[in-house]
Amino acid sequence: MNSSTPPKKGCLLKLVIFSVIFSIVSYLILTSSIFLKSVVLPVAESIAGIEIEVDDINVSLLSGKIEIEGLKLNDKKGLNIKDGDVNLSFGVLDLISGGISVESLDVKFFDIEIAALEQTTQTT
Repeated sequence: MNSSTPPKKGCLLKLVIFSVIFSIVSYLILTSSIFLKSVVLPVAESIAGIEIEVDDINVSLLSGKIEIEGLKLNDKKGLNIKDGDVNLSFGVLDLISGGISVESLDVKFFDIEIAALEQTTQTT
């Protein structure tokens, strides 16, 4: 066999099938609630400097929707937001081109608690 011969059609077909399966599995993993809760939320917590918990989160990149149920935020300074539901729609084409555009944002059922800020005085 000559080293300059093109790859066989069977090899190319296997590569295409592998690529399709890999893409589907990657999409399912990256948009799964478990992945988002265990990987994405801790990163968001560290960036924002607040505690974030959700009961359920669903992301559909193809339809451009994010649905969050039971959102709880705690900023450790006395602001607690809990029991929230958030529905967000974004532009899929903008996301593909590297931008983000929010088309709609619905926020429902929040319970907000604000703790009194403690004042400390120094006596000398």
